[in-house]
Amino acid sequence: MTAHSSPKPRLAEAGPDRILVVQLRRLGDVILAAGILEDLRRAFPGARIDFLSSAVGADLLRHHSLIDEVIIHRRHSLREILRLRRRAYDWVIDGQGSPTTARLAWLSGARVRAGWAVRVWSRMYTHVVPRSGL
Repeated sequence: MTAHSSPKPRLAEAGPDRILVVQLRRLGDVILAAGILEDLRRAFPGARIDFLSSAVGADLLRHHSLIDEVIIHRRHSLREILRLRRRAYDWVIDGQGSPTTARLAWLSGARVRAGWAVRVWSRMYTHVVPRSGL
């Protein structure tokens, strides 16, 4: 670790108050990403859990009982980034692992950013999940 780097945040230190789950594309992938909501709610019953998705995914998730708010991703813009930063998420869980979603996770300012170990953009996460066996 260099003098300018900060230690990787530990997941067990303090539970999150605000969690964002990100899955922008493919309806089937949105459904699969929603599968972690029950585990998150059980582990962190008092946390706010939001879901960032495309308009199609948002329509599917809008009345999901475990989601506090569904946020529609319209385009990767400064306005959207500022909106995410103002929400002050503690954790961002990127179920997609694309350059766009990795950048959104990083720019959110969340102290814990988890995503797939995919190419160079996985450096934007604090916690990387290997895709072996998928």
